[in-house]
Amino acid sequence: MTAEEPRAGGPEPLTFEPKATLALFGHEPVPARLTVFERARGWRVRRAVVFAVTGMALAPFVALFPPHAPWALGALSTGFFLAWRSMNSRFAVARLDGVCPRCQAPLQLSSGSRLRVPHPLSCHSCHHELVLNVDPADLPEA
Repeated sequence: MTAEEPRAGGPEPLTFEPKATLALFGHEPVPARLTVFERARGWRVRRAVVFAVTGMALAPFVALFPPHAPWALGALSTGFFLAWRSMNSRFAVARLDGVCPRCQAPLQLSSGSRLRVPHPLSCHSCHHELVLNVDPADLPEA
């Protein structure tokens, strides 16, 4: 069971299938079948608090090593950055079915990956950088 999956006996996360295309510069965009789920607000808040508290707890300990200030600031900023990122990762990928516009190789994205709009992808066959475009109107409002 991963951190994104619901606990046993908990409610199943709602999944959505927004309109999505895979685009590569110089090639026609191809449609992709994307299934996403919304992460619960409680899950995101809990994870953000853990990151922020961990960064604050580590700062005094890493400040003992010279140079003192950069290590403490690094721990604090990393903790707060990861907390911000957790709060903003509202949607996660459940499944992606699509092909590369250039070489027609099937593309995969691991389940539970944070969905960014637009989402960068790499084709492991032709090694080009693709973009997964998702229509934000198809995603539910907050």
